Amino acid sequence: IETLYMIASGIGVVILGPIGDKFGKRAALLISYLITCLSLLLCPFSPNWIFFNVFVFLSGLGRAPFIYYGFQFLVEVSNERFRAFGTLIMGVSFAIGAALSGALIQAVHFDWKHFYLCCLSIPSMLGFPFVYFWADESPLSFFPLRKYNRARDALYNVARVNNRTLPPHFRFQEEKDSDEIKFIQ
Repeated sequence: IETLYMIASGIGVVILGPIGDKFGKRAALLISYLITCLSLLLCPFSPNWIFFNVFVFLSGLGRAPFIYYGFQFLVEVSNERFRAFGTLIMGVSFAIGAALSGALIQAVHFDWKHFYLCCLSIPSMLGFPFVYFWADESPLSFFPLRKYNRARDALYNVARVNNRTLPPHFRFQEEKDSDEIKFIQ
């Protein structure tokens, strides 16, 4: 099962990466989060082993891009004092969750379906509103789309979160006959 999950994670990055480049990283984050939540919710209700494997595959498909974009948003929008600690907590939470879930299953004696719901499905869904309402679009997502005013607004937002200021007339100018962008004042 873990091999299937990891193969799906690799495929998910390949599929959702270009979606993030074309439509924005926030859209790819929400799609991957939704795929993960729905598949984790459906796993305990699988009628047989084949459906369970399909839902595990879908979970892996959505999980890797969700983790990748989650780290990216955390780094881009958090202030420098919280950035290292936040990424540490995000990374360590997987190990802590695995250790606690083993202890929990020994202490409470859940069957696997209740365990899946309590430890994976429901906690995953609880974070969705947070991601939906809190995660702004990445400023870097607007450049390939040539939405420079939105990129500027997103950079102002990142600067505000980080207690920094951008020049008052900060804007972008596209170089002719080139894909390069330069910052002008």
